[in-house]
Amino acid sequence: MSRLIISFYDNFSSAYEAIKELVDKGFCQNSISLVAHQAAYERSWNTDRSKPWTFLNQPVTIHLPGIGFVLVSGSFASELRLIEAGPNPLVRVLECNMVPEADAHAYTEGVRRRGILVIVRAERATSSRALFILEKYCPVDILDLAAQWRRAGWTRFDDTARPLTSSGLNWPSCITSLPGDGLLDDGVLNNWPQNIVRQATDLP
Repeated sequence: MSRLIISFYDNFSSAYEAIKELVDKGFCQNSISLVAHQAAYERSWNTDRSKPWTFLNQPVTIHLPGIGFVLVSGSFASELRLIEAGPNPLVRVLECNMVPEADAHAYTEGVRRRGILVIVRAERATSSRALFILEKYCPVDILDLAAQWRRAGWTRFDDTARPLTSSGLNWPSCITSLPGDGLLDDGVLNNWPQNIVRQATDLP
């Protein structure tokens, strides 16, 4: 049985390095999807823009209501293209992949605010290894972010809202602090599902 593991990053470079290591460690490109706001990709200051195409599986650019243009690869690209004309396509694709509704709205709002999703379909035997690799690159805890947004008045992703403009954002602090500002707490899982337990025997 396969598991879906999602990590949320606040910069494209970290997401790219995570995907690169996953592929280098034997994870099939077909099992890895990326959903990145186009602005996050374009504003990546330390990644050669030609590099990601080596590791992303058939990336395409899609316009999503309420978000704008996003770079999508892997199976999520195919799924989004099938339903992109309807309401809340990213929310619906996440929900179709068994992500709870509240989490799906939080991840989608994160992409709207220039965040990046890396999604891995892994077999049970390799899910801990995938989780370990993803956490090496400092993913952001989406549940904590969603709680902060709710305290500020946010309730759910609204695809009827106008996409955010770069001039109206203090990017990337519109999401959270940059990776490297603090050490990752080994006791906290920043990926979905939250209850995946890392097994020491599964780690490299």
